[in-house]
Amino acid sequence: MGSDFSEKEMKKVIKKNPKLKKYFSKIEEGYYELKPKNGKCPCLSKDYNCSIHKDRSLMCKAWPVFPEYKGKKKRYIIIQCPLTPHLSKTQLETMKKQASKLPKTITKRVETSLPKKDFDSFIKKFKKKK
Repeated sequence: MGSDFSEKEMKKVIKKNPKLKKYFSKIEEGYYELKPKNGKCPCLSKDYNCSIHKDRSLMCKAWPVFPEYKGKKKRYIIIQCPLTPHLSKTQLETMKKQASKLPKTITKRVETSLPKKDFDSFIKKFKKKK
């Protein structure tokens, strides 16, 4: 599974990088999924930086924190992925604020499908930036 984008977010990304258009597929009215390429986000560069970081979707900004709904009640869950243990409380709170803005219709549980060797390289880079 890939990240979900609103139509507005998707158009902004495609305007800056038209090659990404082929990775988007409509999932419901006004929302699109960015499909992985070989198990990785197509926006992940060879040096494991997000090529659309400034324009990434709200869902990407919230990762790995998502709202979960049970009736009218909302709670926040942290998706278990290899990145989760490396996040600070401050980072998680920032992600929670982003997650609170996600529309109920596109929230779902997802897991990373990034291959282990690629993920290990990403973690090394992430720790350097902390």
